[in-house]
Amino acid sequence: YRFSGYVRIPLQPMLADIEEHPHTSKVRIPNITAVTSA
Repeated sequence: YRFSGYVRIPLQPMLADIEEHPHTSKVRIPNITAVTSA
């Protein structure tokens, strides 16, 4: 759980960036799921 807790913090700015630039969500979302599933 330490790893997941560490990952969640930087996700917030990334999600905010996705909202501002929806076209980047197609690239960032798979990366996020890959990191969280690892």
